[in-house]
Amino acid sequence: MKFIFCLLCILVQPLSSAKPYTINASEALSYQLGQQQVVAIMREIYRPLNITPHVIFMPSYRGLKHVDMGILDAEGGRVDVVMKKYKNIIKVPAPIASSQLAIFCLTEKACTINRDVSIILIHGSLISEYYCQRKRLNCTAVQNDVSAFQALVKSKAHILLANNIFPTGALCASGLKKVYVRLLKDERYPVYHYVHQSNERLVKQLNQSIKDLQKSGKLRALLEVLQRSFIKCGGQVIELPDTYLK
Repeated sequence: MKFIFCLLCILVQPLSSAKPYTINASEALSYQLGQQQVVAIMREIYRPLNITPHVIFMPSYRGLKHVDMGILDAEGGRVDVVMKKYKNIIKVPAPIASSQLAIFCLTEKACTINRDVSIILIHGSLISEYYCQRKRLNCTAVQNDVSAFQALVKSKAHILLANNIFPTGALCASGLKKVYVRLLKDERYPVYHYVHQSNERLVKQLNQSIKDLQKSGKLRALLEVLQRSFIKCGGQVIELPDTYLK
């Protein structure tokens, strides 16, 4: 009897101490209004797989390194152009969303982008960094979304370069009541979910799950909560005509 009890303990122990399935999401997304929605999106994607993922928010490069090394299981959402150097990470083919680069400004006059203006971006926003390097712009990174908008208020820069989905969530915390935004033409990128190669077996199911969520409109609804958050606290986003780099 004692032998059987010990054997059961050995068999059960690995299940009780199983490593949770952990997804990294960029720390740049972890401001107060957006974090819960990011977690909700990841849980909806994994629900058909009967996996309840644990979502953590790490600095971009450190988080991606941990996924590439297999320390973490997956990367929440990235654009393809910044993922090429990570050889152990596999893309789920169906996009989660479409991200378009935009410039945010406090006045309509300031809302123009060229190589002479001072630009701020959020540390860890890899697509913004990629754009600045490719276009050879005068860009400076700040720690987070709130710091970025505060830098605009203090006139430390003319514009904030960011994607059009997430930064508006930080406006409530920044204290601003109005902001102007211009989308950058020809700078739209699909956002994909990625998994470490050890989880390759999940890719087909995840791909179908994302397709189903897109078709039902549920994924879009979760993303729109982020975009409406500034309006809920009395803020106003004034959309200006799209622009090119001048």
